[in-house]
Amino acid sequence: MVGFDPKLDLNNGASFFQDWVFLTRFCFLTEFGRLDFRFRYPKSRCCQNILLYFDDSSQWPAVYKSPEKNCYQKEAVLRPENNQVINLTTRYTWSGCMVEGEGDQQALSCVGGRSFRSVRERWWYIALSKCGGDGLQLEYEMKLTNGQSFWTQHFSADEFGILETDITFLVIFSMVFLLSCYFACKYGLFHLILALFSPLS
Repeated sequence: MVGFDPKLDLNNGASFFQDWVFLTRFCFLTEFGRLDFRFRYPKSRCCQNILLYFDDSSQWPAVYKSPEKNCYQKEAVLRPENNQVINLTTRYTWSGCMVEGEGDQQALSCVGGRSFRSVRERWWYIALSKCGGDGLQLEYEMKLTNGQSFWTQHFSADEFGILETDITFLVIFSMVFLLSCYFACKYGLFHLILALFSPLS
């Protein structure tokens, strides 16, 4: 199932009774944010949308935990000029959708991406919708990245420094452990059973 971890690659197959569903969030850098996706769902369940909200008070805070708002109202806060709605249909070129299969087995397979640029680091929230429909049914993969640097690529901007900190502490603890073993062997501080197997005993 979906896992929310620092290296944000999501892979899932799901059915939802709701017509609007939150998937995940990610804090993108100002120039290097990137979302790559693959969505696949039965053509008979057309048409579904990817919704991209950002952290402005008029956007995500206005719809999150707002049960009084219906799907159409949650879509209405998005700004068309910012390309915040990706229609997963063949009519929307940027969605990269193609029809696969034949007859009743036809499915829409959509492979594409979106770059994120803003004047500051910004949280983006990704949701799915099919307003006025009978729920959502789809398979999806998403990869959210910040540039190509080893230290930042798979981390949300609010998690920068975690990898470096973990590696630093791992090296320190490893050195302390090795030094402890060396002095324990040298001065015979190991338990008798361990000392029998020590080359320095």
